Amino acid sequence: DNAQLLEKYVKVPKSGRASNLKENEIRIVASGKIRVYVEYALSLLGNADMIDEGKKDLRSVVLEGVDSAINKVVTVAEIVKRKQPDLHQQTTIHTVSLMETWEPKPIYKHKKQQALPPLQIPRKVPGITIILSKEPLDVHHLGYQPPLSSLPSAPELQEGFSCGTTTVVPLPIFPSSSSSSSLSSPSSSSSSRTSSSSVPPTSSEKKKKKKKKDIPQEGSEKQKGKH
Repeated sequence: DNAQLLEKYVKVPKSGRASNLKENEIRIVASGKIRVYVEYALSLLGNADMIDEGKKDLRSVVLEGVDSAINKVVTVAEIVKRKQPDLHQQTTIHTVSLMETWEPKPIYKHKKQQALPPLQIPRKVPGITIILSKEPLDVHHLGYQPPLSSLPSAPELQEGFSCGTTTVVPLPIFPSSSSSSSLSSPSSSSSSRTSSSSVPPTSSEKKKKKKKKDIPQEGSEKQKGKH
């Protein structure tokens, strides 16, 4: 079983700066400090807030990281952009092939019967590369973001405002369900009255009215007898 086998090994950490990095490339690891990466990137870009010692004036910096360091790469890039808002950004997500070295633990390393050899384990991990440049980059790239200085500021909330070519109008305030029901009650009652008055009488009602007309009143009969 591979899990039980790796329990007898320890992973060899990689130390030191990669020798194949260019001058403007920064390799970010999960154990590094964000403040150190931000200050180093700003010094490479020649930011005015940085001290003159070690400061350069490069046109761009490249931030790279893999696996658990991806979040830290994004954080460093966002802080650098806010310190120097004239930077164009281009982000690329990719896969990196790594070769991990595992050595046996000392208890298994020197035993003659259970001596274990070192292991080389290949892995594929996600990686990210963010380019921050003073010069314009490919605007058609899927990961392109314009400089923060070119974006419009957030408009204040007010009674209608324009943002670019879009006009935002506040929504009207509608009455609540209780008030709407109370407002509609008079009209509904009046409509019910009109509807009831406009209903024609039925045949039984007509017959009742006719019988009432045919029945003679007692007073009228007495007056007829006197005459």
